[in-house]
Amino acid sequence: AEALLLSGDQEVEQKDASFLVPKRRHNQHNFVMWDAPMDVLGPFGWRQMQAMGHNVCLLGTFGPPAREAPAALLACDASIAPYSTRILDPKDENGTMQPVCWNDEPAATEHVQRIVNNQKHLREQGVFVYSLGDEGVTLGCCVHPACIAAYRRYLAAQYGTIDELNASWGEEYASFDEVDLLDHKDNMESAAQKTCYPRWYDRQAFARYNLSHFVGRFVEGYKKLDPKSITGYEGTGGFGDDYDAILGTNEFYGPYPSIGDDIVRGVAPRQMVRSNWMGYSKTGDALSDAAWRMVMRGMDSIWFWMWSGIGDWRGYQRPTLDFWPAIEDLTQEMVPVKQGLGDLLLRSETTHSGIGIFYSLPSALSGRIENSNEFMSPQNSHETWVRLTNDLGLDFRYLTSNLLKSGELNNEKFSVLLLPMTQAISPEEAAVIRAFAEDGGTVIADVRPGIYDGHCKPRPSGVVDDLFGIQRKSTAAALTADVPDSPFDKAKIDGGVAVSTGTAMREFGAAPALIVNNVGKGRAVLVNTNMDGFGAACREPQPAGVRDWAVQA
Repeated sequence: AEALLLSGDQEVEQKDASFLVPKRRHNQHNFVMWDAPMDVLGPFGWRQMQAMGHNVCLLGTFGPPAREAPAALLACDASIAPYSTRILDPKDENGTMQPVCWNDEPAATEHVQRIVNNQKHLREQGVFVYSLGDEGVTLGCCVHPACIAAYRRYLAAQYGTIDELNASWGEEYASFDEVDLLDHKDNMESAAQKTCYPRWYDRQAFARYNLSHFVGRFVEGYKKLDPKSITGYEGTGGFGDDYDAILGTNEFYGPYPSIGDDIVRGVAPRQMVRSNWMGYSKTGDALSDAAWRMVMRGMDSIWFWMWSGIGDWRGYQRPTLDFWPAIEDLTQEMVPVKQGLGDLLLRSETTHSGIGIFYSLPSALSGRIENSNEFMSPQNSHETWVRLTNDLGLDFRYLTSNLLKSGELNNEKFSVLLLPMTQAISPEEAAVIRAFAEDGGTVIADVRPGIYDGHCKPRPSGVVDDLFGIQRKSTAAALTADVPDSPFDKAKIDGGVAVSTGTAMREFGAAPALIVNNVGKGRAVLVNTNMDGFGAACREPQPAGVRDWAVQA
């Protein structure tokens, strides 16, 4: 920057100063490479990768904290993603998290600040995102007094009064200060998984909340260091995580490919950086499939592991600093993305078919309690409904508990709501779902919707039984029945329901298999059987019978 002091047309004095303007490469589609060549040929090798589209390097996974970006990245003006830490929760012999309990003050704050300070020299290079590591945990807690105190505060926020908690857990605590684990050697309350489901669930839910609360410390710390920072973690997470907590705290998120990507696509704000890791194949077709999967799921960056490597994971660049044939194939496939398609998609709003799929943490975890596993896992149910919907040429959006509470489920945006193995439904969620149906929507569920509350406490009857026009007799084990005129031979039926106001459209043995109930302007459909058979049939060459069943529902 240059400043001149003029008197008339005459220059009186001149001053100049240099400023560094780092390239963050925010708000654009990026290709991210894990690490970079460090030797004397490093700049040449990185220039080669830049020609293939890579301008961001995840840095710092090996050795001590970097004091500055490698010469290759400096010379090539590459942006970086510092791998600043890796969040795990190992315990000492007393059950206390190491290296520090996330709730122990001031130790936790000092721990976070030390990691943040290690990155202060790197920010000058232009930081795309600050990574909190890969393949870490998505939950954590311990028996440190500060962590137990945080758990009590969490329970107080969830239940409001100690009487509500006592009613849920079957306890007689006088205050939240009395609440403790059944056994400090059983940090996750595993014993309660068989004796008191809500007690077990609440500990699971707290551990997930606790991780996101800890991540929030890093988000805040990096904002003080670098006001335009974007902080999160990658390479971890999947079904059974608390997506409301993760997406409410992280500013970027990059799990391994899973159904979690569909949840993130529907729930995360558009400005959130999201991605997957790829690079674990040796053929061009497999690599291109992984890259296009990210593009078509709305991810704004493609992360490749890694720039070098020979063996099971071949890597990107050959020892001669040119590229493997499979990488050449991948590069050609990605030309449209690099030439503007990636940026265009970031600025586009993707429409859907008016189909919502409800994901909640208690329902995701409910498959681990009682006899739920005799039907099918919640994850398998979700994956089957997703596959069926896509097979019909339709698209969907996921909705979480927070989105239901915020009014995102409405009849202007959605016409159908799917409840895959949604065994746990809170009264507030049930009210929103019921209102959606009464106002003209169609609600479709499979076995045992709403038999637990929002803390996985069993109910005497399902909270949405009236919605589906059924009367629950029991939560007995699954029945195996023949399935006439269907795409599969056997099915597991919930024999604990009887039709009340609904109409049984099909029956498997003596149990209703497909129940339809008119509700206000809309209707509710209960597919009273596990969806495993549908999922298997979907993978067959001619799943026309499955389509017929899905269309009928």
